[in-house]
Formats: sequence, C-alpha cells, structure tokens
Amino acid sequence: MKTLIASIVARIVRAPSTEKAIAGFTKALDVLEAVVAHETRIVEKHDAEIAAKIEQQNAAKERLDRAAKISKRFTKLVA
Repeated sequence: MKTLIASIVARIVRAPSTEKAIAGFTKALDVLEAVVAHETRIVEKHDAEIAAKIEQQNAAKERLDRAAKISKRFTKLVA
C-alpha cells in the first residue's frame, strides 16, 4: 500500500506542466545567450589579433619591396 501511495505521489509531484516547460526553455535560452556572448568575445579577440598581424605583414612587404628596389639599383651601378 505504501509503495502504491508513494508511486501516485511521485507521479503527481513530477507531473509536467507548462510552467516547468517554459522555465526549462528559458534556462536553456539563457545558457545559449551566454555561450553566444562568450564566443563573440573570442572571435572579436582573434579578429583584433589577425588585424594586427596583417598590419605587420603589410609593413614587412613594404620593407621587402624597398630593399628589392635598392638592391636592383646597386646591381645596376656595379654592373
């Protein structure tokens, strides 16, 4: 008899409801929004690092071009 009553009480207490479902979805959405915000910060950080590296690369290419031009001029003078 106790197990029957306990079983009935357990089913009543655990009965699904609209409020519980909405609360579950709301919690899941909050977690997903936090994940999106976190990943956005990471992407923005990587974007900034990439932009800095691109600037460094462009500066190095300009130095390379200048050195190549000067090298050609000296080669012509020596020849």
